[in-house]
Amino acid sequence: MKKKVLVGIDLRQNKDQHNLSLLQLKWLEDNFDNIETQVINLDDIFNSFDHTMKSFKSELAFANSRSRLRMVTLYQIAQSKHGIVVGTGNKVEDFGVGFYTKYGDGGVDISPIADCTKTQVWEMGYKLFIIQ
Repeated sequence: MKKKVLVGIDLRQNKDQHNLSLLQLKWLEDNFDNIETQVINLDDIFNSFDHTMKSFKSELAFANSRSRLRMVTLYQIAQSKHGIVVGTGNKVEDFGVGFYTKYGDGGVDISPIADCTKTQVWEMGYKLFIIQ
């Protein structure tokens, strides 16, 4: 049975980060027979939210809300498939200085690389040929 790996995208996301995510998804599909990726475009949801909340303009608040809306999407899919949400937070960002969006990218069921520093995460990426 193929496992799905999902990623939510929005046009406001940094293009380099988005492209890196796509490379990582391709690596997973190329290296594991049980992986199927699916990209879900969240632009309409974000635009609707932005329009609805226009009286409360704040770029930082909207950036954090986009993270929270992505997390809601991941939990919707995970629960519908009897799965879990896996975090990508590392030792410094999520568990050191706490550089994450509360109830957004920090809201996960498990964090397998939580004890790794950012340098260690990048080293793993290079060794696994995810990053070139």
